[in-house]
Amino acid sequence: MKKTILGMFCLLSAVSFAGDFDREEHILAGEIYKNFPVLEAGKKIIIKEIDVDIEDDKAVEVDVEFAVGSEVNIENYDAYAKQICEEINKNIKTVLGDEFKLIRLELDTSGIKNDKKIYRY
Repeated sequence: MKKTILGMFCLLSAVSFAGDFDREEHILAGEIYKNFPVLEAGKKIIIKEIDVDIEDDKAVEVDVEFAVGSEVNIENYDAYAKQICEEINKNIKTVLGDEFKLIRLELDTSGIKNDKKIYRY
Protein backbone atom coordinates (compact mmCIF):
# COMPACT_ATOMS: atom_id res chain seq x y z
CA MET A 1 0.00 0.00 0.00
CA LYS A 2 2.82 2.38 0.89
CA LYS A 3 4.51 1.69 -2.46
CA THR A 4 1.28 2.45 -4.31
CA ILE A 5 0.80 5.75 -2.49
CA LEU A 6 4.46 6.70 -3.03
CA GLY A 7 4.20 5.80 -6.74
CA MET A 8 1.05 7.91 -7.15
CA PHE A 9 2.70 10.84 -5.35
CA CYS A 10 5.78 10.64 -7.61
CA LEU A 11 3.62 10.44 -10.72
CA LEU A 12 1.52 13.44 -9.70
CA SER A 13 4.66 15.40 -8.83
CA ALA A 14 6.17 14.68 -12.23
CA VAL A 15 2.99 15.72 -14.01
CA SER A 16 2.72 18.97 -12.05
CA PHE A 17 6.29 19.98 -12.91
CA ALA A 18 6.05 19.06 -16.60
CA GLY A 19 6.04 21.94 -19.07
CA ASP A 20 2.93 23.10 -20.86
CA PHE A 21 4.31 22.24 -24.30
CA ASP A 22 6.21 18.98 -23.71
CA ARG A 23 4.28 17.09 -26.37
CA GLU A 24 4.67 19.87 -28.93
CA GLU A 25 8.40 20.21 -28.15
CA HIS A 26 8.89 16.50 -28.83
CA ILE A 27 6.91 16.64 -32.10
CA LEU A 28 8.75 19.75 -33.30
CA ALA A 29 12.17 18.25 -32.51
CA GLY A 30 11.18 15.16 -34.53
CA GLU A 31 10.15 17.31 -37.49
CA ILE A 32 13.42 19.26 -37.33
CA TYR A 33 15.40 15.99 -37.32
CA LYS A 34 13.37 14.67 -40.24
CA ASN A 35 13.66 17.85 -42.34
CA PHE A 36 17.15 18.99 -41.34
CA PRO A 37 18.70 20.91 -44.26
CA VAL A 38 21.83 19.86 -46.13
CA LEU A 39 24.32 22.40 -44.81
CA GLU A 40 27.25 21.59 -47.09
CA ALA A 41 27.10 19.21 -50.05
CA GLY A 42 29.37 16.22 -49.65
CA LYS A 43 30.04 16.87 -45.95
CA LYS A 44 29.19 14.33 -43.26
CA ILE A 45 27.16 16.26 -40.68
CA ILE A 46 25.75 14.28 -37.78
CA ILE A 47 23.23 15.78 -35.39
CA LYS A 48 23.89 14.65 -31.83
CA GLU A 49 20.93 16.41 -30.24
CA ILE A 50 18.18 18.90 -30.97
CA ASP A 51 16.61 20.47 -27.92
CA VAL A 52 13.40 22.47 -28.33
CA ASP A 53 11.94 24.73 -25.66
CA ILE A 54 8.57 26.42 -26.12
CA GLU A 55 7.76 29.21 -23.70
CA ASP A 56 4.31 30.27 -22.51
CA ASP A 57 4.55 33.44 -24.63
CA LYS A 58 4.80 31.19 -27.74
CA ALA A 59 8.51 31.85 -28.20
CA VAL A 60 10.54 28.90 -29.47
CA GLU A 61 14.19 28.26 -28.61
CA VAL A 62 16.18 25.54 -30.40
CA ASP A 63 19.62 24.16 -29.54
CA VAL A 64 21.38 22.10 -32.22
CA GLU A 65 24.41 20.07 -31.19
CA PHE A 66 26.56 18.49 -33.88
CA ALA A 67 28.36 15.24 -33.08
CA VAL A 68 32.15 15.15 -32.75
CA GLY A 69 32.66 13.32 -36.07
CA SER A 70 30.71 15.91 -38.05
CA GLU A 71 32.48 17.82 -40.79
CA VAL A 72 31.17 21.19 -39.71
CA ASN A 73 33.11 24.36 -40.19
CA ILE A 74 32.79 26.75 -37.24
CA GLU A 75 33.40 29.72 -39.54
CA ASN A 76 30.25 28.74 -41.50
CA TYR A 77 27.92 28.83 -38.48
CA ASP A 78 26.28 32.03 -39.79
CA ALA A 79 25.35 30.33 -43.08
CA TYR A 80 24.26 27.20 -41.22
CA ALA A 81 22.07 29.28 -38.92
CA LYS A 82 20.33 30.92 -41.87
CA GLN A 83 19.51 27.55 -43.47
CA ILE A 84 18.50 25.91 -40.20
CA CYS A 85 16.36 28.90 -39.18
CA GLU A 86 14.43 28.80 -42.46
CA GLU A 87 13.67 25.10 -42.01
CA ILE A 88 12.76 25.50 -38.33
CA ASN A 89 10.35 28.32 -39.15
CA LYS A 90 8.64 26.10 -41.75
CA ASN A 91 8.37 23.31 -39.17
CA ILE A 92 7.04 25.69 -36.50
CA LYS A 93 4.35 26.94 -38.88
CA THR A 94 3.36 23.38 -39.82
CA VAL A 95 3.42 21.87 -36.32
CA LEU A 96 2.46 24.77 -34.04
CA GLY A 97 0.86 27.45 -36.22
CA ASP A 98 1.55 31.07 -37.13
CA GLU A 99 1.42 32.48 -33.60
CA PHE A 100 4.66 30.73 -32.54
CA LYS A 101 8.04 32.27 -33.41
CA LEU A 102 11.67 31.18 -33.29
CA ILE A 103 13.50 33.66 -31.06
CA ARG A 104 16.75 31.82 -30.34
CA LEU A 105 18.94 29.30 -32.13
CA GLU A 106 22.11 27.86 -30.61
CA LEU A 107 24.67 25.94 -32.65
CA ASP A 108 27.32 23.87 -30.91
CA THR A 109 29.72 21.06 -31.81
CA SER A 110 30.45 18.48 -29.11
CA GLY A 111 33.99 18.42 -27.83
CA ILE A 112 35.18 21.62 -29.52
CA LYS A 113 35.86 24.58 -27.26
CA ASN A 114 34.70 28.11 -28.07
CA ASP A 115 32.48 26.96 -30.93
CA LYS A 116 29.05 27.77 -29.50
CA LYS A 117 27.14 30.53 -31.25
CA ILE A 118 23.76 31.89 -30.26
CA TYR A 119 21.47 33.65 -32.73
CA ARG A 120 18.53 35.76 -31.62
CA TYR A 121 15.59 36.56 -33.89
